[in-house]
Amino acid sequence: MTVDTPTETRPPRRHLSDITGLGSREEATRGYVRSPEDVLRIVVFATATLILMALTRWAQDSITGFEEDLIDILGFLSPTIERVVKGALELLVGLVGVGILLIPLISRRYRLFGYNFLAQLLALIVMPLVQLAVDRDESERVVNQLADRAGIEDATTSGSIGIATLAAAFIVLAPFVSRRWRRTGIVIIITVTLLTIVVSVRLPADALLALPLGALCGSVVLLALGRPDRRPTLEAIRAALRNAGLPSTEVRQAKVDARGSTPYFATLDDGTELFVKVLGAQERAADLLFRIYRFLRLKNVGDDRPFSSLRRTIEHEALVALMARDVDVRTPRLRGVVDVGADSMLLAYDMIDGRSLDGLEPDSVTDELMDRIWQQVGVLRRHRIAHRDLRRANVFVGDDGSPWMIDFGFSEVAVPDDLLDADVAQLLASLAVVVGAERAVTAAIDVLGTDAVGEA
Repeated sequence: MTVDTPTETRPPRRHLSDITGLGSREEATRGYVRSPEDVLRIVVFATATLILMALTRWAQDSITGFEEDLIDILGFLSPTIERVVKGALELLVGLVGVGILLIPLISRRYRLFGYNFLAQLLALIVMPLVQLAVDRDESERVVNQLADRAGIEDATTSGSIGIATLAAAFIVLAPFVSRRWRRTGIVIIITVTLLTIVVSVRLPADALLALPLGALCGSVVLLALGRPDRRPTLEAIRAALRNAGLPSTEVRQAKVDARGSTPYFATLDDGTELFVKVLGAQERAADLLFRIYRFLRLKNVGDDRPFSSLRRTIEHEALVALMARDVDVRTPRLRGVVDVGADSMLLAYDMIDGRSLDGLEPDSVTDELMDRIWQQVGVLRRHRIAHRDLRRANVFVGDDGSPWMIDFGFSEVAVPDDLLDADVAQLLASLAVVVGAERAVTAAIDVLGTDAVGEA
């Protein structure tokens, strides 16, 4: 038995802060990755920008009416207050804009400076082009009466272009700073936007359009150049397992198919092997993109709405796994669910000695093995649990030849018949690729019956 050294059992406090993904040293050593988060944000911000552009260009009467009503509501402000607010707004935007570029230079974080510079430059180029495309000449008669009465000239840094550059800068800053600073950025953006609407001669619709456009520019820069890799380190996973009462001697990344998560193998102090799934913001973003694709590409697939947070997603998978095991489905025992790092969680399962069905030779997929697989599907059907991802990679065959059902990350409980039938159809198609359609269908009928297979 190997005894850990004192440095392994009690790592320095400084190192434990770094493994959360928030330390600057950790950022430098882990590198940069192109994340599904940025792809998802580009989709969302581009959609919002196009919708606002369409409304601004082709619903000008409604937009103009909204702006006139807003001017009437804000008409109680005195000219003196308007000039003071305008001056304070210009000072705020100028200080924030300079600080965003200056602080990275002073702290020698030149990559972050480059990100900010490129994002703001892109917003400075794109925002005027969008304003030309929108073509609001007919609406310019709705000059902001508040600003006009106060003698305020055309907007400079606090106009819609200024909002777009700030939004782009804060988007690229977000992966590099703590949650507190991200919240501060949101407050600054909201404040600048509201004050710009009150005292700027730019029309309110322009200011609102600048927000998603600037965020889109920042997301494009992050996707092109990469964001800091915040996935938890092996030591962070060890620490999380230890906090869950699962002290481990070794954690190593697993090169297996684990769609929607990052897989690892862990060896506990008593020699027990665990399979660990880590899910974070990147995996959640990838799952949302996958759902969007299915919604656009397929009809009536029965996808439920995504969960509100990563924690709800993890808890649901744990619930289904525990429920399936409780009704005698052969699935690995869930050993723990715990936070790991800054924005990730993990699920730890007992590891099975064997191979997934897609790793077996076709000759190894016998009729007896298929019968036992369909028996497991029958148990799921009787308890109205839909696996929703019954491909060969999620059917594991132990060394003793027993099949195991794994990965309930996309599963649902208390489902209607059509989702249960979809499970049968998916597994039929997956098996037919290996053993042929006739053998796959015959094995399913022998266990489930003709009605179930016929509906599938």
